[in-house]
Amino acid sequence: MKRSAMFLLTAAMGLSLAACGKAADDKTADDTVAEDQGTGTNTDTEGAGQTGGSGGDEASGAASGVTIEYAVNYQQDAQASVMEEIIQAFEEETGIHVELTLSGADHEAVMKTRMASGDLPDLWNTHGWSVMRYKEFLTPLNDQPWFGDIDDSVKGAVADQDGNVYVLPIGEGTNGIIYNQDVLEDNGIDAVKIRTVDDMSAAMETLAAAGITPMVISNSDKTNNAHFLDSYLAAYLTCADLDTDHGAALLEGTFDWEASRPAWEQMAQWWSKGYWNVDALSAARDSNFSAVANGEAAFMFFTNDGINAIHDLAPDAALGVMPMPATKDGGLMTWGVSEGNNSCIGVWKDTEHMDACLSFLSYLARPEVAKRVIVEIEGGIPALTTLDVEGSYSIDVIREGQAAFAGKVDYVTYFDQAYLPSGMWGILKEAASAFFEGEGGTEQNIDAAIRVLQENYEDMYEG
Repeated sequence: MKRSAMFLLTAAMGLSLAACGKAADDKTADDTVAEDQGTGTNTDTEGAGQTGGSGGDEASGAASGVTIEYAVNYQQDAQASVMEEIIQAFEEETGIHVELTLSGADHEAVMKTRMASGDLPDLWNTHGWSVMRYKEFLTPLNDQPWFGDIDDSVKGAVADQDGNVYVLPIGEGTNGIIYNQDVLEDNGIDAVKIRTVDDMSAAMETLAAAGITPMVISNSDKTNNAHFLDSYLAAYLTCADLDTDHGAALLEGTFDWEASRPAWEQMAQWWSKGYWNVDALSAARDSNFSAVANGEAAFMFFTNDGINAIHDLAPDAALGVMPMPATKDGGLMTWGVSEGNNSCIGVWKDTEHMDACLSFLSYLARPEVAKRVIVEIEGGIPALTTLDVEGSYSIDVIREGQAAFAGKVDYVTYFDQAYLPSGMWGILKEAASAFFEGEGGTEQNIDAAIRVLQENYEDMYEG
């Protein structure tokens, strides 16, 4: 996404967060074979015979008895349980059967294989890539009854240059730093005063001295580490007020990843001082959720669904969320936003059951159903103006964080989605693992991480 588009999304996002209750995003993004090259329509449906259909009750009657496949990237059992309940109610009402395929952390690898084979699910979660990755495989949905309810704040992320939208966007996602507020307060740390990387270092020094793990990261399941780099590298390379904005070079394919060395050197300082969990290379993401929930750790980079995951483990713990601190005094902090990772659903343009799929989307768009998706599955910001989600824990936490850091933040599209070749999400994971391997944090580790990024960036850009 070009910088101008990112600023449009930023402005709209700020307005939405201020009043999203009244005007009602483990993002992963591995390799892909999809190119952003046009759209298609389906001509083999059981009812309407054209892309679009009625998408409502009339279509569901015609489609009763068919089975459609819905592939999701949920990585928490609770998310799948909620969707199973929604599907059961939909099936009882319409007679349409929905087969839920749980791809988990392998969602994109699975989708890559299925795109290559031409055997795609009828519907799937697009996890931030409806336009840039999946557009040629999806059905334009501008003619659907819920289209006019899409909030302006997310249109910049889900619409192509012609204004076509290929998903039902129920929620918007965020990627920031989740923290245990009780732990910080008990150690005299005010999260709102953490504005720079130096401030963060000082806070982590205090926590380490108190025997608390300042920040947890996971490399074993290779999700949390990429979430970290996706937010962290944006602060060093593309934040709006940097003296050198590397965005143009990244987009042109000419970026020299040696320019990211200061970011890796800062990570090395944190590692050498014991500010990360010692089992960073082998720790599981869920164990890190538990550490933050139980007060054994303070900070964790993750997307908005992590707030609910931690809250479920410790309902009485006070959580907060904040943007990535600025890399210089007086600089802007960075906060990543995107179409919702677990709540934006597209329809395969070649599905044999178009009416059934559109009926399911219309059902999911109902305010009472969409509310469950945004509150219990996504945990992000509502992307439909029909949603009133007052009282949602995760959304309240996000709103509080946005208000606390108002005027200090550069809201940006997720770094990998905005600036990197398709497939680089998986490479971010590999680079993070390279940094922590062996002794971790050495010059050799930094060199290895930069080399992983440089070589794969060049290969993927040329490809």
